[in-house]
Amino acid sequence: VGNTEASPKVNVPTLDKYTSDINDSKQNGWTSNQSSADHDIGDNVPFHIQINLGDNIENYTDYQVNVTDTMSKGLTFNNDAVVKLAEKTLIKDKDYTIATSAGENGAAIIKFEFSDLIACGAKNGNTLVIEYTAKLNDDAVIGDPGNPNEAYMEYSNNPYNDEMGKTP
Repeated sequence: VGNTEASPKVNVPTLDKYTSDINDSKQNGWTSNQSSADHDIGDNVPFHIQINLGDNIENYTDYQVNVTDTMSKGLTFNNDAVVKLAEKTLIKDKDYTIATSAGENGAAIIKFEFSDLIACGAKNGNTLVIEYTAKLNDDAVIGDPGNPNEAYMEYSNNPYNDEMGKTP
């Protein structure tokens, strides 16, 4: 075999999840990009998932991303997601789908599936943002441990086959 050039992957996609809180004693007292929040039963709790796509997206012919979000039984998904790729708003059931199912201990599992972000116009280093709300319902836990809501992502990890990677 002759000389060849190999280059490592520059980076892999990352997923960060945030919520917002309101200070009940202040008007317009919203604070955002927090890892936890204090809300009352019946409030709609906002969530923000930010995915930083890798620097090699343009090497793929198609690029799949699946985001799985597991909510405690104290949260009810409002099915009101707004999804943006860079500055473009993506269209549900055209650019992505949302599926819900029941998990352990009454948890709700929400899966956002993007079968091909290249077809949606994804470029190297783009940001994919998913924003939605969930109602804090009567099953909510007051105090510790609260009402956890966790997300992870599976993503195309090899431009030459269907191999998928997964974030923690």
